[in-house]
Amino acid sequence: MSLSYTILVSFNGSNGHGPDGGLIADASGNLFGTTNSGGANNDGTVFEIANTESGYATTPTVLVSFDGSDGEEPAADLIADANGDLFGATSQGGGEPENAGTVFEITNTGSGYATTPTVLVDFSSISSLSYGASPNGA
Repeated sequence: MSLSYTILVSFNGSNGHGPDGGLIADASGNLFGTTNSGGANNDGTVFEIANTESGYATTPTVLVSFDGSDGEEPAADLIADANGDLFGATSQGGGEPENAGTVFEITNTGSGYATTPTVLVDFSSISSLSYGASPNGA
């Protein structure tokens, strides 16, 4: 049996590098995922691949480029709530000196997505890292 596949997008560093988690889809068939490096600060991205009338876009749209303070190296699947808000975790980044990772939200504004993630949990700021560090699961 012969298998075939189609490459939807290629990453070039500026739009992300090293997609690591699985993809999720919204009701319109748009795909969302993360890269563990690349982007504006080389700290990883959250991206969207739009589902268009003629098929999937050939270039991913970078929704967020992490900058270290809001997390870096997202390596897990995203999840979405009923409003289309995206949630995920980064295995590094956040506050100094631990850089122990974050849990973040990217708000669906109705006309797109926020370009800055809201940090819900910064594992570096939790006393003695007693609640863990470096989350890397969905």
